[in-house]
Amino acid sequence: MFTIIEEEGAPLVLKETFIAWVEGSVGSNQYRNVYVRKDMYRTRHDVIDDGDLACALYVSSMLHSFNLINGGIHTTVSLTEKDMVESGWVRVPKPVSSCVVVWDEKIGDDGTSHRHIGICLNRKMAVSNCPVSKSPQKHGIHDLLDHEGRRRKVLTYYAHRELVNRF
Repeated sequence: MFTIIEEEGAPLVLKETFIAWVEGSVGSNQYRNVYVRKDMYRTRHDVIDDGDLACALYVSSMLHSFNLINGGIHTTVSLTEKDMVESGWVRVPKPVSSCVVVWDEKIGDDGTSHRHIGICLNRKMAVSNCPVSKSPQKHGIHDLLDHEGRRRKVLTYYAHRELVNRF
């Protein structure tokens, strides 16, 4: 992204481009697999479970593409959140366009609890990886359900100074 000014003769309009990429990612199969070798037989293992656990991969990939995190691409919400804080993201009280939202835990298909992370398009809508479609999907910020059908609580919102001009 840093070469845009050289290539196009004009600076990148960061926030609008970021939101366009987030909206354009809806339905993408790009975030379905990350393979690691887990044993001495070199058997590959998909740590994203064919897209079921890809929320952190999706968000960190988007943030990394725009140099909004320093630590690279992650497969866990905890390390994505840690990297965000270390890269200048700050908590904000309400959702704004381009902020990152973190939801509370839910029991995943693997039987363990997982927090969830996504990117806000505006004050009401977000994009996050959906474990049903196994791809990024647009949804209401307060429309995610837990395994018992209750709405998942939003734990926090994060904003970055390069995307939000309020601090």
